[in-house]
Amino acid sequence: MFEIILVGIVSAVMLILPLLLDGLERKVKATIQTRIGPPVTQTLYDFLKLMGKEVKPFTGSALATYMVSLTIILQLSSLIALNYFIIVERSFQILFTGLALFLVAQASSTMTPLLVPNPFSQIGGYREVVVSLVNEFTMIISVGVISFILGGRAVSPYTYIGLLSAMITLFVTSYVSTGRPPFDIAEAEVELASGVFVEFSGPLLAAYVYALLTRRLLAKMVPLAIILQALTSPGLLTPLILLPLIIVMWVIYGVAATVVGRTRIDLAPASLLKLYIPLMALSITGLLIGVYHA
Repeated sequence: MFEIILVGIVSAVMLILPLLLDGLERKVKATIQTRIGPPVTQTLYDFLKLMGKEVKPFTGSALATYMVSLTIILQLSSLIALNYFIIVERSFQILFTGLALFLVAQASSTMTPLLVPNPFSQIGGYREVVVSLVNEFTMIISVGVISFILGGRAVSPYTYIGLLSAMITLFVTSYVSTGRPPFDIAEAEVELASGVFVEFSGPLLAAYVYALLTRRLLAKMVPLAIILQALTSPGLLTPLILLPLIIVMWVIYGVAATVVGRTRIDLAPASLLKLYIPLMALSITGLLIGVYHA
């Protein structure tokens, strides 16, 4: 019972974390660019302010509200599943449940701009769909290879090469899932960024932005959960390790997003495939050799 309560407490804390970590990232970006920047709590202030505003309805606003609400519910379910995996039971079935909920939530979030009767919103949504199709498929394969190897079903020196390659792939897919540069092509132009953010208002806009930030949190939790599974035991210590790791990883991703440029929509999927195909080929080869020698 204590572990179940602990999962609930850690999950509740993590619900606030995206709003604070986005403020920290904005502060880090400002420091790199020699600016003062907003306070760390600015994103939280913006969220609370939007929650107090009224919603301006538009054509299809009810369906968009439903999709945003569904996204947040799926994200919360994924967060609880991943925390349960880390703190209580190290079953890869639970890990895959959390991953599946995260990917479905991401698909729901990606579809939301397509429901807005704004051509710029729909163009940005189609761009994100293209990148997601390449990225999410690769993430599923990399997690599958890692879980198979860590499950002890493949034993060979080549297995570790495959494991390392799969982990590198997983971290890359995690970064791409956060929608940061150079893969923030859904907002590749100012007018595209205005699509959803002009139509949404009040609590709906607050919920949509919160869902985007929560997606960034979950994208980091997936690889960290696998690392903690291999290096720690379930219990109270794991969330105390997880939370600092999330903060460090968030800052690293924020620094990377500040120093790189944005890629082009016609180059992004091809660039990802050129990176993912050799990495996944190496991972699967190491796995197959390990299975053969097992």
